[in-house]
Amino acid sequence: MTGVLVAELFADARAENVRPLRRAVARIAVREGADREVISDVALCVDEALANVVRHAYAGRAGPMEVRVMREPDELEVVVRDMGKGLDPRRAGRFGIGLSLISQLSGHASITSALGGGAEVRISFPAGSVPHHHYVLTG
Repeated sequence: MTGVLVAELFADARAENVRPLRRAVARIAVREGADREVISDVALCVDEALANVVRHAYAGRAGPMEVRVMREPDELEVVVRDMGKGLDPRRAGRFGIGLSLISQLSGHASITSALGGGAEVRISFPAGSVPHHHYVLTG
């Protein structure tokens, strides 16, 4: 995505940080004009992605988690990233309930190994859910 970065949030990968980050991203979705249903979907997807970071990324150790929110005229994209152990290649294509839910609630979702290590979940919400604004896009 080549949209405008509207927020970048960081926290330690601990369970008590999931709720504040989820709420912050939901407030950003409101500010960006998302409708009520999309805001709910954004919050649930972010919650699931962050919970996965807390459960799986660092094997009980401390580590960072990052949430970026980007804006295109016709979509909102949320990226949840960690610098943990990365994806297990033995589980390729087999994901749990949380990632399946993210896939169902979003316009598009993907999980990949992040540059420099860790994992990255990209979640997009489709055209029509976020009204057009006058942002200047860079490519």
